[in-house]
Amino acid sequence: MSYLHENLASFGPCAVADEAERGQKQPVVALVHCDQLRLTNIESHMTYDKNVSPVGWYLVSYLLRFVELDDKEKNDDNARFLSWENSILVRATTMDEAYEKGVRMAREATKPYKGGPAGVLVQWKLVGVTDVLPIYEELVDGAEIAWTERAPRLLKNLKKMVRPKGSFLQ
Repeated sequence: MSYLHENLASFGPCAVADEAERGQKQPVVALVHCDQLRLTNIESHMTYDKNVSPVGWYLVSYLLRFVELDDKEKNDDNARFLSWENSILVRATTMDEAYEKGVRMAREATKPYKGGPAGVLVQWKLVGVTDVLPIYEELVDGAEIAWTERAPRLLKNLKKMVRPKGSFLQ
């Protein structure tokens, strides 16, 4: 007997949708309350390790710095560098695997090349990984892939954080 059938009482009145018919990978329960039909993934009632993506995707962010390869200060910890923080989606079964794949993918983007009109040898160098976040939802339109908790702020300061639609164009 399945977890679902053993625990139907905890879901109240319900009908079980056949997951094969629905094309679902995970069991789905149709909960009926007050004439409303609500589909709920049975997995949402189970305990997860917050460090493991139940859908096998991770958001990996890494930091690159731009260097001229002949610059004598390129390894000076007190020198300033243009930097980019990139975020990529990585398919993995664990956070460690996502980290390793993220590092490998980041290194692939750091080949030296000749830049500018003078053809100076330059390179984006990997500084390191800044974040590895499990994604908890299937990747579909509107799926949440990351969030940031912020300290309490005044409403007027929260309003200053948002930008108008046209400001995102590059």
